[in-house]
Amino acid sequence: MAQIIPLKLGTTGAETLSNTDTFPVANIPTITAAKISDFDEASQDAVGGILVDSSTIDLTYTDATPSITAAVIADSIGPTQLADTAVTPGSYTNTNLTVDAQGRITAASNGSAIGGETFTAGEALSAGNLVYITSAGTIMKADANTIGKEAVGFVAAAISNGASGTMYRDQGQITGLSGLTAGALYVLSNTATGGILINTGITLASPDFLQPVGRASSTTVLEFRAGPTYLVN
Repeated sequence: MAQIIPLKLGTTGAETLSNTDTFPVANIPTITAAKISDFDEASQDAVGGILVDSSTIDLTYTDATPSITAAVIADSIGPTQLADTAVTPGSYTNTNLTVDAQGRITAASNGSAIGGETFTAGEALSAGNLVYITSAGTIMKADANTIGKEAVGFVAAAISNGASGTMYRDQGQITGLSGLTAGALYVLSNTATGGILINTGITLASPDFLQPVGRASSTTVLEFRAGPTYLVN
């Protein structure tokens, strides 16, 4: 292979370059502090120019520092920006909650209705039945046909005849119903013991009585309140 040897033009013609030869280079500016400062400023302006605020973050570039700061825009964080917790979305009854140091609900579960008392059932009771307390101290289905059988509470779970169970007295939330009219007033039924009827749909005759028992908060939930009784003459 032919050897390539760099040459230079000298006074006697083409000469071989030595390791001590130098070349003048033109058009390279002198590097000064002022020119370095100008370069830094241009770089900083370029960085500041490419910063773009989002709908939730406000970015600020400060030349003098230089620094970039980011701030969350007030009232801009919505549900899509929040991290999910282990809580299942939905409605809870008499809720048991766990709250972390940031105020987030990290656990939720249904609790027991307030005011639960243990009684023996004098007949088979279904979940949601309104009940009264008999002279024997048992609980049975309330009945708007008979004075003395006014509703004083309800059972949230079925209780077999002769078995013990929990009655919730005076007030509480009865769930698992169907066909209710949200916001409507309900009264103790005079056609189905232990049941309810919408206030506008009951027909009374002596010796029936009228007893308001709460308002529906949805089509499936009654906010039970044991009301006074009104006799029908």
